[in-house]
Amino acid sequence: SIDKELFDWEPSSYQYSFQLVIYVAGLFSFSTTPRRYWRYECDTYAILFGLSWAIAIYHIAIIYQFFLSASIFANLLMMAALLALYSRAQTLYLAVTPIFLISSWSYFVRDDFAILIALQETTATILIIETGRRILSRWFTRSVERDVENKRLLNELTQLASRDQLTNLYNRRFFEYEIDKQTTQAKRYNIPFSVILIDIDYFKRYNDALGHLQGDECLKIVAKVLNASLLRGADSVSRYGGEEFVVILPNTDIDGAILVAERIQSNMAKMVISHPDSEISNVVTLSQGIATWNNHKGPTQLIKEADNHLYQAKELGRAQYKAA
Repeated sequence: SIDKELFDWEPSSYQYSFQLVIYVAGLFSFSTTPRRYWRYECDTYAILFGLSWAIAIYHIAIIYQFFLSASIFANLLMMAALLALYSRAQTLYLAVTPIFLISSWSYFVRDDFAILIALQETTATILIIETGRRILSRWFTRSVERDVENKRLLNELTQLASRDQLTNLYNRRFFEYEIDKQTTQAKRYNIPFSVILIDIDYFKRYNDALGHLQGDECLKIVAKVLNASLLRGADSVSRYGGEEFVVILPNTDIDGAILVAERIQSNMAKMVISHPDSEISNVVTLSQGIATWNNHKGPTQLIKEADNHLYQAKELGRAQYKAA
């Protein structure tokens, strides 16, 4: 009988085994192919997909005369290809064209052939595939655009939440997060990191003499000096409050922190910002306190030590740094 022939026909089973090998090989190839060749891989895979299933539909429809089953099966395959490949029209049509052609041809070789019905089904299939592709592609594009926009907005909000509005440096909230992170990493990997607490000398007198607008300009200039003095991307400087700033130097011992403090002093001296009411200089100067993490220190202890060293620098005459 036909049913017995369908299940006993060995070449058909060989074909399905061959399809399985192709699909597994394709998945393996996608995982190892360089990114610049992925389009060629997709197109080749789509052609093999379409041809292999077209052969299967040929046997179901033409050899065994199961026209209705072949039509349903072909439509399901084309819809599956549409859902999987809608984002790239060329790959989609390489996959569905062999299936569509053999399915359409099967309409015209049936004993109960009706040209009007065949044309209607063929036209409907084309319209469904192309309309579906456009709708899904438009949805996919908008979804990606929304995702990109959401990430951009999230990044902007994160920046706003972690930046000081006046100086555009990181704010205290970011500093507290960063010092906790550096402390955790230092404990885990037993690596040093240092902080430098910085204060503008006699800044209140500067404000009183020149006004708050000029004081804001001074803060902006100092912020630029501090940023320019940090040469590594991992280093960060935050506005700690008022005229105080704090620098975090990951993977930096006391000697490295001293080099950064000296660079800050040198760069600040080059700016020559006039100070009309300083007791130590006619230009704006900075005092700095340095502390380096070790195993028994937490973030609070580290900041307290840096603050003590900053106080000592001020007691010794300001315009200098003090380390342990």
